Amino acid sequence: MPDDVDVPTQENHQSENAVWGSTIGGLMKIIEKNRHQLAFFQNRLKQAEFLDRPNMRLVGAASGHVVSLNDQITAMELELIELQRLEGGGLVLDLLEEDDLRWIWWWLNEPLVRTELGLEFPTFAGFRDQWCSWIADETVHPLAIRLATDDLIGFLLMADRKQTTGLDMLMLSPDYRYRGYGADAVRAALDVAFERSTSGTGPSSLFVVQIDIDRTVPVRCLEKAGLRTMIWDESQMTGQDDHTKTCIMGISREDWLRTDSEAANGTTVWTAGEAPVRRLADLDIRI
Repeated sequence: MPDDVDVPTQENHQSENAVWGSTIGGLMKIIEKNRHQLAFFQNRLKQAEFLDRPNMRLVGAASGHVVSLNDQITAMELELIELQRLEGGGLVLDLLEEDDLRWIWWWLNEPLVRTELGLEFPTFAGFRDQWCSWIADETVHPLAIRLATDDLIGFLLMADRKQTTGLDMLMLSPDYRYRGYGADAVRAALDVAFERSTSGTGPSSLFVVQIDIDRTVPVRCLEKAGLRTMIWDESQMTGQDDHTKTCIMGISREDWLRTDSEAANGTTVWTAGEAPVRRLADLDIRI
């Protein structure tokens, strides 16, 4: 082995983790300090409400501090989320194991999730039976979402239909929602669908998701991963004011390869509204 090649060691890994921990810990202390300062000025403003003749110069200064500190805290919290994602070392998708099922079932049965999706999920025994049927079907891929540290943070379900891969479900642990991990998971799913053979038929040519367009958070997640609205499903409409606004979002392998290549060169590749919009009947896929 050449002398100038650095060989990864356990000591190097521990040192890197220590650097991440120090950086994140330092940022958290700054955020906490700013929160204390914010509370101080907010309290000053609250006290001024009970004064007959408050000093408006001081009130104005306190208001300015509140706005400035709020902006600073918001920016630092976004930076903290990004640092924590980088500390995790990225995401890994692998086969969902039986030992993972209890966690997934628990997350799916949260009241907030059940209300949002409007679905009744089965008992744990029923969910395990469902997992067994997924495992037995070579066209269905139940995948665990893990950090590089091997921590389970979510689950996604993909299915192959001819040369199309459909994303049927994506679920994250409550601790990892609204932090960018959903878009990361979709990007990893695109890599599986477009770069690898999932069912022995070669890479898919199209990746699609059917979704209610009123669900703005998951729609934004898919957009961040590169998907765009492709098809409007007008068959879901039951009346002028009573309908489900369902659409199919997706990306072709050709566009994904172009996006990946041009993104590597630092160029803008696809802005909102550029994707072709077609009717559901125009495409021979089943979601």
